[in-house]
Amino acid sequence: MSYGDVHRRFLKALMANNNMIAQNKALELYLDCRDGTADEVSPETHTEKTIVKFIDQVNEKIEPLNLSIKLVTCEATDKKFFVLHAMHENDLTRLVAARQWGRNERTVLKTAIKTIVSSPNGRVSKAACAMSCADLPEKIKREDLTKVLQKLIHENWLIELNNQIYVGPRALAEMKKYLSDEFEEKASACKLCKELTIRGSSCPSSCGVKVHQGCLQAFFSKAKNRKCMGCKKPWPEELVDKQDALSDTEEIEY
Repeated sequence: MSYGDVHRRFLKALMANNNMIAQNKALELYLDCRDGTADEVSPETHTEKTIVKFIDQVNEKIEPLNLSIKLVTCEATDKKFFVLHAMHENDLTRLVAARQWGRNERTVLKTAIKTIVSSPNGRVSKAACAMSCADLPEKIKREDLTKVLQKLIHENWLIELNNQIYVGPRALAEMKKYLSDEFEEKASACKLCKELTIRGSSCPSSCGVKVHQGCLQAFFSKAKNRKCMGCKKPWPEELVDKQDALSDTEEIEY
């Protein structure tokens, strides 16, 4: 399929959904976008490989606009999401940001992220997040701070789950360089999927390897033995499952 109306409808729907959609929902959205479009391939034959190829076609078209859709792992649920983001900061992205963001949003986001990343578990309570932002040199009214935090959560820059705040998929995609540079010891590339992780599991032998929990479990489910993919030393099973699990009722839906 060449780039056309289906691709444009998909991109428009993605932007309307705060630039993000769950990986397991992307194929459904794709089929909705092609509904009524002449296609020699029946809907039943479309698979996850179809959506990957389809998004590659979209990326080829939007790359000159400094935009890209990439697969990002949510730090709160370990689920994967397709996120539309700016690839590099330039005069255009700074202009767009200046129009989209109020005076407080960027400051609150960076302060919240610093508080989250610096915490032992890569998450903080909503109250602790608000308290850290309340101590900013330029004071923000309490009601304004609440609105800003809710906006950042609504737009997926931050994730709220069970009254805990995590760095959101949009921040992981859009602010990857900032996070890597500013929090080098905490934020690093997952050894398996190469995307940024903050709450991932670190090699028990301290070789420097860090991996998303989901990536790690998928890797070891197919591996013959539990060894670090970097140093090749044993990686005990109890460390694979150490991260607090989420029940089905706690999953975030997008």
